[in-house]
Amino acid sequence: LPGTTGWQRPDPEFTAGFADSALYVPDTSRPWLRDSRRARRYAAVSMVGAQGGCAHLVLSADGTRGRVVDGDWQRARGP
Repeated sequence: LPGTTGWQRPDPEFTAGFADSALYVPDTSRPWLRDSRRARRYAAVSMVGAQGGCAHLVLSADGTRGRVVDGDWQRARGP
């Protein structure tokens, strides 16, 4: 997953919501890991343009492909 250039932290208005969710904004590029052989991976991508246009995508990977990697899943799900 590509890192988001210039990302530091959410606007104070959204800080509590981020802290209570599994969502995070990656600040550096990282592999798209999964925690079990049958787990499906999800990612969300959003864009807001200078002229007011918006686009939102939710991506899902096939749960049967890719390596299973042991990791600190609590830490991997958010900053």
